[in-house]
Amino acid sequence: MQSNVSRHVLQEIEPPACWSKEKSIKNSLNWSARICTVMEASMSSEECIDFFFKPESIALIGASPNPEKLSHTILESLRKMKFKGKIYPVNPGYREIEGLKCYSTPGEIENKIDIAIFAVPAKAVLEVLRGHVENIKGAIIVSSGFRETGLGGKKMEDELKALLKEKGIRAMGPNCWVYMILSQTWTPFS
Repeated sequence: MQSNVSRHVLQEIEPPACWSKEKSIKNSLNWSARICTVMEASMSSEECIDFFFKPESIALIGASPNPEKLSHTILESLRKMKFKGKIYPVNPGYREIEGLKCYSTPGEIENKIDIAIFAVPAKAVLEVLRGHVENIKGAIIVSSGFRETGLGGKKMEDELKALLKEKGIRAMGPNCWVYMILSQTWTPFS
């Protein structure tokens, strides 16, 4: 039931289509506060999804130095928009990406992660979530390869939902565009 409430609220209170990059931070904060107000009618304040819109830390699962990879585009976008929070690249194949320490798993990150953005194949999303991810509050799963691929993908999506529920992670996705309110703008990452 809880996930249905979240889905309903997110669909119901999309930001106005007329918003542009020039809109003030006041409007962004008002919209974010509106989400929390609506959510709190059915959830405790600890369950508010405000961290999706004002994250202080982001882990990029599947980070890559390759400019042709989506994860690199996301990292580049975070830097261009001067994201002030912590960015944690996660990929066991690298020690560092663009001057940032790279972690093998989210569990190696000692701090809390407001949002983990998953830009890895569907099976890898499940592998990561089976591991130590207790430090992740929310996930944005950009990855495709779930329900839209047929019965096998539907089974993986069902497992994804079960893992997210078991780990207490709120999520957007899978197979979604990444939009976030950071500072004053709506920013598409993909």
